[in-house]
Amino acid sequence: MKLLETSAAVCTLLYVWLAARGIIWCWPFGIAGAVLYIIFDVHVKYYQDALVQTYYVFAGIYGLYYWKTHSNTFADVYVSRPLKEMWLPVALCAVLVLPFGYLFSALGNAYSYLDSATTLFSFLATWYTARKVLQSWLIWILVDVALAIQFLLKSAYITSSLYLLLACMALYGYAQWKQKL
Repeated sequence: MKLLETSAAVCTLLYVWLAARGIIWCWPFGIAGAVLYIIFDVHVKYYQDALVQTYYVFAGIYGLYYWKTHSNTFADVYVSRPLKEMWLPVALCAVLVLPFGYLFSALGNAYSYLDSATTLFSFLATWYTARKVLQSWLIWILVDVALAIQFLLKSAYITSSLYLLLACMALYGYAQWKQKL
């Protein structure tokens, strides 16, 4: 299992590093990492995490399609959204944390509200990453720190360490994308 978890973590690191640099090849690594994490999550019975990874597979396919059809570089499609355009999706995610947290707790999730928040905001951050929105990295920083804590509580130390590293890489991604804006 450690080899599977480590392989998933390496693919995920490559995804974030390449995405931060605006390289389209990030998406195949993201998809591969998500598939490996689905297998890992099912084996260790982290079913909600497997569900999130399933979303990442489809989001990766969308991101690959979007980046391929809009260019292989940032220059012509890179955007920053004003807060007034982002408050509604962020507020919607925040409001949905409670009902999804309740649902996750009914399914036996020990960290249901934290899992709900990280799931919903990960979905939003992935969507914004696929659309090359600068602020996706700010959401990722918060999500990655929360996920590092969550996986530490689950004793998944490799994955917890991965998310701490991803939070640092998200800072790098933000700086890279902001420079090219």
